[in-house]
Amino acid sequence: MSREKDLEDMQEFVDEYANIKEKLEDLLDDTTNEDLKEELNGLISSLEEDYKEQYQDFIERIDKLENEEEESLVREYYSMRL
Repeated sequence: MSREKDLEDMQEFVDEYANIKEKLEDLLDDTTNEDLKEELNGLISSLEEDYKEQYQDFIERIDKLENEEEESLVREYYSMRL
């Protein structure tokens, strides 16, 4: 896979994870039903348990790839100026 595709796939996962977690938390905040709150807390815990490590790994890898790309562009810019 190309770096761009890897970056796109990782970013999509990160965005989806954050979106799902945010929606669950919003539902939790909006409900007064204790059984539903317990179920939502369980879903949030399961999400974090199953995917938080991968989420954190992808965040770090995205940052690294973006930094490498930026450094490459800077080097290219300075080499063109010479």
